[in-house]
Amino acid sequence: MRRSLLVFAIAATASFCLTDIEAHAEGWGNLTGQFVIKGDIPEPTFLPKNKINKDPAICAVNPIPENEVVIDQETGGVANVFVYWYGRRGAKPDVHPDLQDPPEEPFVFDNQGCVFVPHAAIVRVGQPLKFINSDGCSHNIHTYPLRQQADAINDLVSANATAEKEPLSGPDILPYPVKCDIHPWMNAFWYVSDHPYAAVSAKDGTFTIEKLPAGEHTFRLWQEKVGYVERAYKVTIKDGETTDIGKFEVEGLQ
Repeated sequence: MRRSLLVFAIAATASFCLTDIEAHAEGWGNLTGQFVIKGDIPEPTFLPKNKINKDPAICAVNPIPENEVVIDQETGGVANVFVYWYGRRGAKPDVHPDLQDPPEEPFVFDNQGCVFVPHAAIVRVGQPLKFINSDGCSHNIHTYPLRQQADAINDLVSANATAEKEPLSGPDILPYPVKCDIHPWMNAFWYVSDHPYAAVSAKDGTFTIEKLPAGEHTFRLWQEKVGYVERAYKVTIKDGETTDIGKFEVEGLQ
């Protein structure tokens, strides 16, 4: 009887392991697309010089673009749109073996000409942070997490200095603002994620997310002026293929 139970237990364990392997072996694919403005392409606008009233000898040397809406003049592409995988009630996606660990290279956040660079960024939980101040005046980096209050940062970075920071400890629910209290026009947005399936659209509005698990997924699309572009955008990923959503028109940007 004991022998029979042992054989059954081994068989059951093997069956469980096989099922588990199969559940994670459906394959991997990519997602790509381009965000474009719906309607006419507006001319770029710049911050009025009378608003650059702090350290103007450094900050007012070059025009500072207003970056709430950034449109590529040639393609109509919308930059700085966040695209991120969404699951209800703490659900997490299967993660490709190559992407399990957060990047070892730091997320670099710079101050250039009294502008934060990059303006919109994905930060992975556990990824080191590196702050650079390329300007000849001090800046501070003040973050406003929505959920992870313990991860809030309010650090002064002296002129032409560099500072390294500990990784952020947990994901947030939305992209959240980053500001400089010394220069109030400076702002940026971070989306902090505990998985690799998030991206920000480039200058021409394009984005790519690689090595997604095959199957149906929900993504949230978010832009700082309009908020949610889509709360629940459904996408099907096929093994070994790239799913292209084509040109996705974004309204309300004029």
